[in-house]
Amino acid sequence: SRYSMPKKLLLPPPLAAQQPEPEPETASFPKIHIADLVSELVSGGREAALSGGPTVNVSAGLALLDAAQVGDLHAAKQLLAARASLDHEEHGFTPIILAAREGKSQIVELLVERGARIQPDDPAERADTALMAAVESGSSQERLEAVGRSYAVLAAAEGEDEGKAAAAAADRWRKQQNDVVAYLLKQQADPNRIDSSGYSALH
Repeated sequence: SRYSMPKKLLLPPPLAAQQPEPEPETASFPKIHIADLVSELVSGGREAALSGGPTVNVSAGLALLDAAQVGDLHAAKQLLAARASLDHEEHGFTPIILAAREGKSQIVELLVERGARIQPDDPAERADTALMAAVESGSSQERLEAVGRSYAVLAAAEGEDEGKAAAAAADRWRKQQNDVVAYLLKQQADPNRIDSSGYSALH
């Protein structure tokens, strides 16, 4: 998949008070303790603003990537208040591309409202877009099967029907990806944009 992460990196834990539903095993960015960083980053961002310092906070930008991936809306809002860069990039991923890939519609909408670009301004520029990430992730049979397996394991532990749990989880995954795709299209995302490999959201 064009949107796979390096396997050596581990998924960081979300805020304890806002545990998301289990996700299939996937690689991510280096472990970041968001709960310990957010208040410090927010404070630092405000101090920088008052002193005429930097207009973006690089550490907050990295944490925003993590919050976008796990769908932590509360942390994302605080990190943006800390002047996290909307365009912070790691391994070719920006916050909006990660959120779109993971079907985190609330994060995608927040980032767009705050000014994140859903695609390059120049139509001739070949680059990945949020729409490409959402479409590929939502149509990936491998990803659907991984989602189903993760929920089947949980169902087995609870003595529930594994098949039904896996099917329901796959349906939820398709729906949340479809929601992201519909929102991005409403925001004028161009499905014909081409990335550096010659692919578009349509093929």
